[in-house]
Amino acid sequence: MIAYLIRSGALLTLYYLFFILFMRKTTFFRFNRILLLTGTALCMILPLADLSSLFSPVSQFVPHVTLPEVVVYADDAGPASGNNVSGRDWAKAIMIVYLTGVSLVMLWSGISLVRMYSIIRGGVQSSMEGVRVTVSDRTSTSFSFFNHIVMNREDFEGNPMIMRHEQMHVSCLHSLDIVVFEIVTVLHWFNPIVWLTRQELRQMHEYEADEAVIRNGVDAADYQMLIVKKSVGNERFQLANGFNHIKLINRITMIQKQRSSNWARLGYLACFPILALALCMFNIHPAAAQSNEQVVVFNTIPTLEDVDVQPTFNGGPVMREFTKWVSQNIQYPESAFKSGLSGTVTVSVLIQSNGNINPSLTKIKEGVSEELDNEVLRVVKSAPAFTPAKKDGKEFPVQFELPIMFMIRARQNAE
Repeated sequence: MIAYLIRSGALLTLYYLFFILFMRKTTFFRFNRILLLTGTALCMILPLADLSSLFSPVSQFVPHVTLPEVVVYADDAGPASGNNVSGRDWAKAIMIVYLTGVSLVMLWSGISLVRMYSIIRGGVQSSMEGVRVTVSDRTSTSFSFFNHIVMNREDFEGNPMIMRHEQMHVSCLHSLDIVVFEIVTVLHWFNPIVWLTRQELRQMHEYEADEAVIRNGVDAADYQMLIVKKSVGNERFQLANGFNHIKLINRITMIQKQRSSNWARLGYLACFPILALALCMFNIHPAAAQSNEQVVVFNTIPTLEDVDVQPTFNGGPVMREFTKWVSQNIQYPESAFKSGLSGTVTVSVLIQSNGNINPSLTKIKEGVSEELDNEVLRVVKSAPAFTPAKKDGKEFPVQFELPIMFMIRARQNAE
């Protein structure tokens, strides 16, 4: 979960910087709004995709070696404490802080929702052009939420332009955008870029509504004076579109700005190399890519018996040194011990041609439980680099399978 949040947060940061550089100042308000939402969705989805296998050697062309079994004991006194317990404690602490932030943001949104519906219930309701309208004396700010517009009495009786503005919010489904992005905000509450992007989306909403109002025949000068007059409002609702939510200068500047050339849309072409680069950075381990030529050269090697140089680990044979290293670093998870979980976990480990373990292709082949499986993956993926095998002067990948038995034995037998 932590890894996903880091990757998706990094992608969101890159995409938002791209948006600022190329599209923020254009007048393609609806187009920018759609691209901002689409890009955000891609940044949330891409980290979930594992594309390493598309660029890795075909498994049947890689020598497979089964290593000796590693046995991890725990007795009645419980598993010995180790560095992995401390690491889990840190992970738990981070997740507690993260979930606390998630809860607070959700609480904040819930309070905003309750306030809105409290105002709606306390006002005078009517219907206008298929939209529900509430006139209330309890708010100084007019706003809209989905198919509902809330107007303070002064705006309802004396400012029809504000009603038209809020109708534009409703017809453009801006509230749906806000609710969808609220989910992103809840997940990434710790990322300031997400809050900036959220504000940018709200700006797109206001620009689009302003443009629609003026396009429907409202005098631009009168409308700008109204914006200045209403800019002193203080109430804010987390999930609502409000007439005076956005900075005054930005809105007036966009109203007066000359329409951008359609050629400016080509700026989004710059997005493709950015997303492609980000995809390589965050979804494919750099050392995972192997050329087709390497696969063809070594696809006739069925075992390690034919190689010129055997792979080594920590200066010694892999079968001895790697299993020794794993046995020294692995711990019996305390939660698994308390639950009485035991059994043999078999992990498949791909050693790349540069000697590094490919984390994306290191997977549990036969598992026992989430606690035991995760402990095996944690240890194996943290292993230092191997010295790769060589034939004809070329390094090539090797796939190991390592069985690790977790066994709980009675204390008297252990003694």
